[in-house]
Amino acid sequence: MYVISKAKILNFLIKEALKIKDIKTMVIKGNFEWILLGIYTDDGEFSLGEAFPGFGVREMIHIIGSRILGEDPTEINQVF
Repeated sequence: MYVISKAKILNFLIKEALKIKDIKTMVIKGNFEWILLGIYTDDGEFSLGEAFPGFGVREMIHIIGSRILGEDPTEINQVF
């Protein structure tokens, strides 16, 4: 059974925009370095992605990430 919190229901009804709260990276070492990207929103939602393994990619994620903090992650065209 899936339980929806009151805060999520109120956010849906009021249609408040989500905001990106934090961006974190993690490196997993295997046959090459796997760079994972986590995006956290103000209502507790979490999204996980994978980045291209290359020199400076992790640093670039943090530079770009600092520019999109506070943006609505559902507005893809506006964020990127």
